[in-house]
Amino acid sequence: MWYEHFWCSRQIPEVEGRLRQFQNQVQSIKLDAANIQQKTLNSLAQERNAHQVCLERLEDLQRENFALMQSRYLESGCDDAVWQRKIDALPSYETLYSFTQNAVRKFSDLKWTLLDREREASRAELDLIAAQSSLLVTHAQNERLRIKLGETRSRRPASFHGEDLTDRKV
Repeated sequence: MWYEHFWCSRQIPEVEGRLRQFQNQVQSIKLDAANIQQKTLNSLAQERNAHQVCLERLEDLQRENFALMQSRYLESGCDDAVWQRKIDALPSYETLYSFTQNAVRKFSDLKWTLLDREREASRAELDLIAAQSSLLVTHAQNERLRIKLGETRSRRPASFHGEDLTDRKV
């Protein structure tokens, strides 16, 4: 029995040290993950801004193209039915293009929402792991203190009325 106590009193500080080392590693990983997430969000924000600028420029070019084609058709005085159908179809094409761009924007917004939720879930998971590692260190410290108290405290008498059974003679 004493050897178990001896083993525990020698091993607990080592376990405690390793748990603290683990806790420090978890904190380091948590900071690294936060930095990586921030860099990812920054690059995605730049990508989103570049995409938005390209879409706006493309829409401007589409409008200019439509206006240019319409003005050239009207200036030419051409009475070609094929050209007339193309000019008449451009507003439908513009409407379809606008609808598609709105769908792309909504999907992009949904993507950003999901990325934010994923980032929050990852952060919460890392916080939970950090809390668990801290709790492990605390439990190890409590166990060490319990064993230390057991060394200094005398054992309770094994009796029903506060008397030691070995002192009692029947």
